[in-house]
Amino acid sequence: MPLHHRKQLRLHSHDYAAPGDYFITANAHRRQHLFAFDSAHGIQLTPTGHIIQRTWDGLPHHYHGIEFDAIVIMPNHIHCIIRITTHLSQWNHTLFDVIGSLKSFAAREINILRHTPGAPVWQRSYYDRIGRVPADLDGFRIYMAQNPIRWHQRHWPNS
Repeated sequence: MPLHHRKQLRLHSHDYAAPGDYFITANAHRRQHLFAFDSAHGIQLTPTGHIIQRTWDGLPHHYHGIEFDAIVIMPNHIHCIIRITTHLSQWNHTLFDVIGSLKSFAAREINILRHTPGAPVWQRSYYDRIGRVPADLDGFRIYMAQNPIRWHQRHWPNS
């Protein structure tokens, strides 16, 4: 029987505590539409989406050396940009810790709201892109701004 290995999502040679811009995508468990819904007026956050937004807004109080640039909450995933400004090793943190906190803090509150303690809210990992030049950050922001529009156009083509 062949062994199935998960695709490696991280660059082995990259220091994920190092300064830089990181574009993150995290998906809902089984890509369920938990965080927002699409209406004739565009993407609207659900109560669980509001929990994610509050969690994101609170993260700067827990981490130094990081700027929380932007987040967009979609029905079944989120995109965010995190800028590490100072090497995080001085606080014993990495990007993994920051994303793990976002996901675990939000999941705990979401499960309280849904009366589903311990239920998975997120897929196990997340995707990241590392900004290597200033134009990458602009590209990340443009993608995030257009993502709700593209989603809405796919689901409401005549609006």
